[in-house]
Amino acid sequence: QYLWINHDITSQKETAYLIKEQAETFRAIIENTKESIYLLSPEFKILQFNTTAKERVMLTQGMELAIDADFRKYLFVDYADLFYSMFNDSRNGMYRSEEIKAEGIAGNYFWIQANTSPVYNLRGELIGIRLLTEAIDDRKQAEAILRDSEEKFRSIVEQSLVGIYIIQHGKLVYINPGFEKIFGYSKEELLNNTSFEDLVHEDDLGLVKNSYHKRVNLLTAAPQYTFRGIHKSRATVHLEVITTLISYNEAPAVIGTLVDITGRVEEERKINQAVLDAQEKERLLIGMELHDNVKQILAGSGLFLDIAQKNLDNKETVATILGDLKKYNMQAIDELRRLSHQLAPSVEENTTLYDKIQWLIMSLNLDENISVSIHIDEFKAPLDNNTQVIFYRILQEQLSNILKYAEASKVTIDIREIDHLIHLQVKDNGKGFEVNAKKGGIGLENIRRRVQVLHGKVEIVSSPGKGCEVNVQVPISSSIPDAGA
Repeated sequence: QYLWINHDITSQKETAYLIKEQAETFRAIIENTKESIYLLSPEFKILQFNTTAKERVMLTQGMELAIDADFRKYLFVDYADLFYSMFNDSRNGMYRSEEIKAEGIAGNYFWIQANTSPVYNLRGELIGIRLLTEAIDDRKQAEAILRDSEEKFRSIVEQSLVGIYIIQHGKLVYINPGFEKIFGYSKEELLNNTSFEDLVHEDDLGLVKNSYHKRVNLLTAAPQYTFRGIHKSRATVHLEVITTLISYNEAPAVIGTLVDITGRVEEERKINQAVLDAQEKERLLIGMELHDNVKQILAGSGLFLDIAQKNLDNKETVATILGDLKKYNMQAIDELRRLSHQLAPSVEENTTLYDKIQWLIMSLNLDENISVSIHIDEFKAPLDNNTQVIFYRILQEQLSNILKYAEASKVTIDIREIDHLIHLQVKDNGKGFEVNAKKGGIGLENIRRRVQVLHGKVEIVSSPGKGCEVNVQVPISSSIPDAGA
């Protein structure tokens, strides 16, 4: 008799197949990873290793890995103590990770990331230590480059004369020394005790806050604007700022650069005030000229007309009076022409530049005490009226300076065309001056501003006792707006 007992082992076979397939997959992953993987016994014996580990040890140490070999003979001597510390910590259940710079057999240095961790069986018993090492030369090189770049950037930022800051969540999180200097606070005061709003003039606070909120909310905002700040001394400083949105510590922030333009604003204010004063002075002089000359001539004419009206029957008297009136009329015309040339030399566009300069010399009474010589080249194409007017104004400014301050006896005016440039030179033999001491003078500044309109350049050469030269160069093809002012 036979007893047959049948068991369905399909599920068991399928499970065994899956375990085998997963083990092969896991082994394939281990063999193809870029990390060197070792399984070591608690007694330092090598239980398993992957292909990457075998190739790496051969490349860096010229040694062949072997199962059951003592791993300690493969250690880098300089890092043996560190490895023992990591290994013992992992035997006690700890995970360790360290970066190591080791020396290979060729004398070259390389970096590796070493990680150790305990390995337990299903019963929770320690069966070994897993060691993973990875070559990190590329990462360390990238870190070195990044660190060098950051150091250079920080050096540039820290030494910059402009103020640089970062605002995040409405608070200052970074400032450079330039920012400290602009506002007069220390870094600690600014970062710990001062709100950015405390640094802004109350009338400009809305502008600054609006710009910040637009930036962080990705709305369109002007990248550059000016506002007034408050120094620690409570003085007002004028600032020009350029801002942009950045990511700082994985959160949106605004970085800005500040330029203190207080000096420029004050200088512009002084220049504008000086221009207004000059305009008022010019109006006063014109008023005096009209009152003392033209008005007197017209008043005299009025008296003669009264006399003529009373002597209409006396033809001889009337004829004499009409002759005098004609003379007075011509005098009035001459006076008005002289004033018009002082105010607007471009009124008569057909007048040559030479004639305009002659009128200028006459109006200033320059030729009474000073010998003036003029040379103007015959240009291939006539100078446009705008250029002539600006040259006239430059000459008017400099000749007035000479008359007031130079104590000169001789002046030369030279206008030539050289290499597609118009050269204007005004030279005197007066007492001269220190150019640097006069750098902020309104008269010389007016000359510079007029030359800038023509896209040219100006050079002023002078020293005490050596007279003065004003040399102007402008392109012939300068395209400028109407320069009648």
